[in-house]
Amino acid sequence: MLRILFIFFLAPLWVFSQNIDRGPVVGGVTDTSARIYIRTTTPQQFQLEYSTDSTFATSLSRLIITDSAGFLARITDLDSLQAATKYWYRFNFGGVVDSVTGSFKTFPLPGTKGHYKIIVASCNYNNNDPIFESVQAFAPDVFLHLGDWNWAPNPLGTDYNLFPQKRAESFANRFNDRMMRTYVLPNTPITYTYDDDYTENDSEGYTYPRDRVEVIGGEVFNRFETYPLDSNIRRGAIEAYHDFFPGYPLVDSVNGIYHEFTLGNVEIFMTDGRLNRDPKFEAFVYDSVENKWSFNPPLGHSMLGETQRQWLLDGLENSDADWKLIGNGVVFNRQYKRILDVGLLLQAIQFSFGGVNGSGGTLASQMSYNWVGYPEDQQPLIDGYANGTIKDILFMSGDSHSSVLDDGTNGGIPEVNSSGLAAGDEGFLNYYIDSVGQLIGFPPVIDSVWNGGGNGVGNRNFSDTYAQIEVFGNDSLRVCVVDEMDQTLGCMTLIHSSKKPTGVETVFGKPDEYLTLIFPNPTKDQIRLVISDSYIPQASDYVTITDINGRQVQRFSQKQLSSMAYIIPLGEFAQGTYLLHYYSATKGVETRKVLVMKY
Repeated sequence: MLRILFIFFLAPLWVFSQNIDRGPVVGGVTDTSARIYIRTTTPQQFQLEYSTDSTFATSLSRLIITDSAGFLARITDLDSLQAATKYWYRFNFGGVVDSVTGSFKTFPLPGTKGHYKIIVASCNYNNNDPIFESVQAFAPDVFLHLGDWNWAPNPLGTDYNLFPQKRAESFANRFNDRMMRTYVLPNTPITYTYDDDYTENDSEGYTYPRDRVEVIGGEVFNRFETYPLDSNIRRGAIEAYHDFFPGYPLVDSVNGIYHEFTLGNVEIFMTDGRLNRDPKFEAFVYDSVENKWSFNPPLGHSMLGETQRQWLLDGLENSDADWKLIGNGVVFNRQYKRILDVGLLLQAIQFSFGGVNGSGGTLASQMSYNWVGYPEDQQPLIDGYANGTIKDILFMSGDSHSSVLDDGTNGGIPEVNSSGLAAGDEGFLNYYIDSVGQLIGFPPVIDSVWNGGGNGVGNRNFSDTYAQIEVFGNDSLRVCVVDEMDQTLGCMTLIHSSKKPTGVETVFGKPDEYLTLIFPNPTKDQIRLVISDSYIPQASDYVTITDINGRQVQRFSQKQLSSMAYIIPLGEFAQGTYLLHYYSATKGVETRKVLVMKY
């Protein structure tokens, strides 16, 4: 109860504003400008005041007018701002300052080498205060959202982008997510790209796919079917983004929402992988005699479209930035083609995989909406990275409900797949590949797909997760996957090509940790401790568990831990938050937060 009350009183006061209905949301930040979205409860004329002084002793202001024609929403552009400067803002309604306040920091001058922090995340549907507290504590310069910011079609219907009022409501609903409006939006600039939440699940431009399995006379038939969408849905989705998200200028405001921007010496390319894509099932060919599907994409089969693909390749090759980051809604890793191939090999077999009932054909279908289903888009990036025309890049993806890392050894280019920010079912695919795939000769995920670790990679940690990126000038870029208990599941450090020797450092957990992971966490009845391979436990090591007030609840010697295979029972513990302390004879103490939930 104390925790609930604590969160209640710390929530931004703008939640209770009588004038402001949604927002503010800050985006489109550069070294000299920013954009702010706001929606009022009634038509209003008021002032947006902004200042480099938190007391507003001196300030500038902009007039904002909201009306029914704009569905009470307005995006205001601020320009002539100072670079690398923190600004506070508030809203003045007829001489009365509203309780809604916020702040943001402008970016440094383009090309400036510095220490920058970036959050990458996607798929947030639920409340999860601990993980958003971790996001807030990281104090990012920008938040990159890669799709499924809530599920926009609920409760508006999958055709909501046909209706201007519903388009406005869809963004208002996203911005009303309690986690985002409490921990992110008041103090962090954000940019965003759709995944498939502009209409039907797994939608593809003007169509959406459905796979199903039929058994006739004991024989399994995989049905791959593509259904049309009203063409105006796509147009409406682009218009809605333009009208109601405070983003960066779109490269092509008619044919997609892809865009780019610069944070110091980092250039970020946010791609549109849905609104231009060709139907994935065009890549499958059916042999009715053999009742088998094969994968053979036709010429021109693309998720980006030729124009966007060329824009991305040209931008990466010609960029002056030290680091180039690519954001997209779905997984890039080329090893997913192996999973697709296994699915086709087993297409006549029914089974449940990762919680999905279907067949091997179902698995192949699911893999084909990732980049491996569109080799004309994927291969140029892999080739460019291999031959050095594209370098110092990181691919950032979402959608998979897991967060994992690969330094490019397996995937073709370095990638962080960051998904499941607040979704509740992370990492199952990776775990099933390890536990089931190896029975048919598929090597462990840590060796063949995601060598940097993450959800379900050598563990059963299915917690909510996100990714932290830290840029250290033109020296290195560090990427870590972090879970809701603020544990690091894996990290990789990319060394800039100008440094010798070049290469990548990958670690499981943080480099200085010997207690690398506790899972599952939150837990109902037990937790497992994972000790770093580089640390040898000593006989005098021990573990204590205390309550949040520091009172010891339990103590385990190293002998007891070894006999329990480092699995600690918590079934008798009352629901609540505890602290686990591992005391090392040589390394000191490491502490982890453990949340016991009797769900």
